[in-house]
Amino acid sequence: MAKSGGIRAGKAYVEVGTDNTKLERGLRAAQRQLRAFGSSVRALGMRMVRFSAAALLPFAALTVVFARFEQRMARVKALTGAVGADFEKLNVEAKRLGKTTVFSATQAAEAMGVFAQAGLDVNQILAVLAPTLRLAAAGQLEMAMAADMAVKIL
Repeated sequence: MAKSGGIRAGKAYVEVGTDNTKLERGLRAAQRQLRAFGSSVRALGMRMVRFSAAALLPFAALTVVFARFEQRMARVKALTGAVGADFEKLNVEAKRLGKTTVFSATQAAEAMGVFAQAGLDVNQILAVLAPTLRLAAAGQLEMAMAADMAVKIL
């Protein structure tokens, strides 16, 4: 019988390789497609921002117009001391004339401010406002000038 000793194995070096050329090509193609997709999404986003800004512009302008009207009416309120129903009458009249004449509610409120500064009370302002707007329209006058003329006539 043969005597068995330890088994001795030699060192082995195994290298396993794959041909990943197709994989690399596919990854590069996917990368190009992702970049193109990113560019188109970015361009779409920029168009949406421009469109949104353009769509919101009228609302911003309306906010400015509303703020000017409110500012003019606050001045009228301070000058006349009108509160409650009296101030509401002035507010409603300015808006009504803004809808029914060539002048805006802000311009009507401006005329009210001139009248209030001249010392007219709420009822006097309500009485002279519409005729003053007609005077301004007929004479193609600035609202403040027409209101000054009306005050001088009174």
